[in-house]
Amino acid sequence: MGYEDRQDPVEATLGLLHELGVSGRMVGAEADAWFVSPKRYLQLQQNVEQAGGRFVDASRLIEEQRVIKSDEELAHIRTGARAAEGAMRAAIGASRAGTTENEVAGAMSAELIRGGGEYAGLPPFITSGPRTSLCHSTWAGRTYVAGDVLNYELPGVVKRYCAGLYRCRTVGRPSDEVARRGAIVREALERVLEAIRPGATSGEVHNASKAVFQKHGLGHLLGHRTGYSVGINYAPDWGEGQIMSIWDGDERPLRTGMTFHLVPGFYDLGRYGIIISETVLVGRAGCEVITNFPRELFVV
Repeated sequence: MGYEDRQDPVEATLGLLHELGVSGRMVGAEADAWFVSPKRYLQLQQNVEQAGGRFVDASRLIEEQRVIKSDEELAHIRTGARAAEGAMRAAIGASRAGTTENEVAGAMSAELIRGGGEYAGLPPFITSGPRTSLCHSTWAGRTYVAGDVLNYELPGVVKRYCAGLYRCRTVGRPSDEVARRGAIVREALERVLEAIRPGATSGEVHNASKAVFQKHGLGHLLGHRTGYSVGINYAPDWGEGQIMSIWDGDERPLRTGMTFHLVPGFYDLGRYGIIISETVLVGRAGCEVITNFPRELFVV
């Protein structure tokens, strides 16, 4: 529904409900919508009830449909993945000692757009050094220096559908600790890919990653989810994690047609973070990896 910038959007909505002849019937609204303030929600509720209707919470109605992707939606996600891969190559190719995060972000952004990418609900995340230990930090002009861990998390968005891709790099040879931890993250990702199948629960898939970190003595660094649903996206997020995520204790089963951005890894606060990701589809026979990019810890 369109409205002019000087119009009250709630009043315009109520006018449409009246025009359609449904203002006195049952009207559903998403109580957990990001951009409907409590004041607006109450305004809608009071006016519907004054017209003799019932105002009900329909928060999960659309979301439950969103998690299963159609063939058309999957085609857009696959095209987005190709855009993210091209941008990742550009970002890694532009990275070297003496360059800045902004220069790398510029090269990445240009290639992402050339590759058909649209704006995402969150920005791409390009960061270096200790700030890689801060989730969702992005470029701030810092100059790359020897020994830095570099992070790149990129969203390929086509027709508003997103495929995420996360890779890491080091300036110069990584320390033994960084190399070892990078290998652990790759192992965790591989175990998660093996665990994904229709009927497996979110918690079971998360446990596949958690077991790897605990085996190698890094369980104390594992403080975030293993993945989240991706699909259509608008600000303030490029994911659908509010609908479904892969995390501890979640007993919801995975279903054929679900798509996830898998993000196993860790943040060692004040030092560095390492995450290696893939966007995947829950297929009838198991996991299909949609993104396609080498997983090693790249060295410049």
